[in-house]
Amino acid sequence: MRIREIIGDFDRYLAACGHSFEGLLVGRTALELLGIQTPTRKDLEPAVEVVYPELPEVVLEAAEDFALARALSPGWLRPCGAELVTRLPKGWTRRMRLTTFAGRAIFLHSLARPDIIAGRLLAYLEGAATLEQCLVLGILPGDLQRSRDYLLEQHCEHSWEEKVERALHAVDHALYVNQPGRHVVGELREAASLAWAQQRSLM
Repeated sequence: MRIREIIGDFDRYLAACGHSFEGLLVGRTALELLGIQTPTRKDLEPAVEVVYPELPEVVLEAAEDFALARALSPGWLRPCGAELVTRLPKGWTRRMRLTTFAGRAIFLHSLARPDIIAGRLLAYLEGAATLEQCLVLGILPGDLQRSRDYLLEQHCEHSWEEKVERALHAVDHALYVNQPGRHVVGELREAASLAWAQQRSLM
């Protein structure tokens, strides 16, 4: 079952229990809800990590009861940890966040587009994302320059600045070079551009 269906079912369950919450999502779940990333086989196990604010205890308890009733893994809905909040781009709270889900009891948001892209580029630098996973976000050359200062601030080792510059150059180069399988990436980039446009129309 897709994550939107699971969250929709949990929204109705939570509303019936008289509880509600609002939260910020990052990562693949946020991108899937935005329609920018499609789930892979390893993504079939639902995992909703709420970065901010802290999840109410009654909501976590309701999520565990819901998991038992739906044969989901324990902890499918969980807090992501305060450490991640400190690594988000400066000023993220002032930028227009994107709505990923709005139900009767659950309201979820993602970061704004520039912050999503900066986070994915950092994941690429740290080995947690591939080049193609960056390209499918519909990155433009200007996005690379806007992300540069944020990326440089994330580590202080001597070689980090050189690593950032190499990574940004690699992404910039890949935006213009046709490689085997790139037509698939192109289709996903078009889907991302459409998803971004749809979100802007809702603001």
